[in-house]
Amino acid sequence: MIINEYLMRIRHAEILSQAESYRLVAQAMQHSPKRRSYSGRALTWLGNRLCKWSEYIQLRFGEAKKNLSIPAC
Repeated sequence: MIINEYLMRIRHAEILSQAESYRLVAQAMQHSPKRRSYSGRALTWLGNRLCKWSEYIQLRFGEAKKNLSIPAC
């Protein structure tokens, strides 16, 4: 019985410690400036466009590759 209470106190202390660290991280993240670089936005846009373009090309020319029976890379 005494051991259970001791273990519960230890666990409670661990939970409080974790909560405090999460609180400190959240507080630090609130105060940090969130800068989105212009090049980062441009690269994100370019990456999305390339993904959409590759899907389009796959849909358009995917059947032609099957008909020519070229081995896949």
